[in-house]
Amino acid sequence: MITTTHAENRVRPVHEPPGADPRRVIAKDETHSQTEERFYCFGEVDGGVLTVRFTYRASVIRIIGAGYWRKGKAIYERENQIHR
Repeated sequence: MITTTHAENRVRPVHEPPGADPRRVIAKDETHSQTEERFYCFGEVDGGVLTVRFTYRASVIRIIGAGYWRKGKAIYERENQIHR
């Protein structure tokens, strides 16, 4: 199960990285790992929707994987109410 959180509902860094998608969606992966929390970030990059899977370890973000996945695009479009 994936639980989504809109980017505007979370704390943002003082300085957004250049090119960061303000409509990105952060989702918690509630089914994969039982030993650590894992998350997805869905955001638009160069006209496509990139999905990044990550976790936090010792206050550092560890990227587990990334790619342009259809399911990530569908979640991004649904959460941002984009009809294509």
